[in-house]
Amino acid sequence: MERDRVPKPGQIYKHFKDKPYQIITIATHAETKEKMVVYQALYGDFKTYIRPLENFLSEVDRIKYPSVTQKYRFELIGSREPDLELDKEDQISGGMKEVQTEQLTAQADQQVQTEEQEALKVQQEVSKEQETPITEQPLSEGGINNVLLQFLDAESYYKKLEVITSNRKYMNDRLINDIAVSLDCTVDEGPIDQRIQNLIICLQALCRFEDRRHR
Repeated sequence: MERDRVPKPGQIYKHFKDKPYQIITIATHAETKEKMVVYQALYGDFKTYIRPLENFLSEVDRIKYPSVTQKYRFELIGSREPDLELDKEDQISGGMKEVQTEQLTAQADQQVQTEEQEALKVQQEVSKEQETPITEQPLSEGGINNVLLQFLDAESYYKKLEVITSNRKYMNDRLINDIAVSLDCTVDEGPIDQRIQNLIICLQALCRFEDRRHR
């Protein structure tokens, strides 16, 4: 083994996969007495590794890695003295700042997403209210529409007209058809408001006829 190639603490070596490591020390295996290299990664989590010295100094397996141009598994590229710890702290600090920035960005994105969801919910509620069709009044126990019952029970055409005008918001096509049948009049198909108006005109004519009859 070449003594001048034995790593020394503080030296920096480049692995053939292009990753930098710093030598911490040369240790001796307690049982086999084999020399071991203790070294630390200068990237990522700065993990510490241990490898037999002979293996550390070995050449790259050209059969397994034919495209690698580096001759040795680890090659010396420099030395870092006490400033290593400072640099490492700077890297860790920088990493923490990046993490904090990512967290703040994620929180901001989450806030924006929440606000967008709330706005969409409000918009959906408004749309739902706008698109909700005219609701019928609750049915009676016999299953007949209450407006229709009030209309049929009205004693005069004036009362019937009042039932229609006071319950206009509950009117629908089926109810209009039922009322038209009871009056023996025809209300053409079309927009609901127009059909209600035609029904009112029919009732107003009947009211005038009723007036003449009572004179």
